[in-house]
Amino acid sequence: MEISVTTTFALPDWISENLAKGIYERVGGFIRDTGNKQVVAWYTVAEPATSLLSNITTITGFATLGVSVLSLGVSIMGFLLMSKKLKELEKALKEVQVALEKINYKIDLSFYTNFLAAIDLARNAFTMENS
Repeated sequence: MEISVTTTFALPDWISENLAKGIYERVGGFIRDTGNKQVVAWYTVAEPATSLLSNITTITGFATLGVSVLSLGVSIMGFLLMSKKLKELEKALKEVQVALEKINYKIDLSFYTNFLAAIDLARNAFTMENS
């Protein structure tokens, strides 16, 4: 069973021209002179565009992940700041509630005092013998 593999590599023009003319031949990972079998150049297989695209996609994925983590951090900081402000507001409201309860007690006490005075006046008025 024979498998065909296609490779992509970049060669200078002078090597390509001599390959086309038959002066040079490609053997494995090098180019050699067909006459004396001397190695003229070594080459490496170029990375395919899909692999480069894959690397770019991976880098983009990491960048997106970094932005997501940063966004999450900003959201958490905002939540913590909001929580702190709400606790301060709750404390202030409790202080206001205590003050209002004192005022309410004073109002109730004042009303109760006036009510007792009115009852005393009414009792005196009904129990008087000489008007």
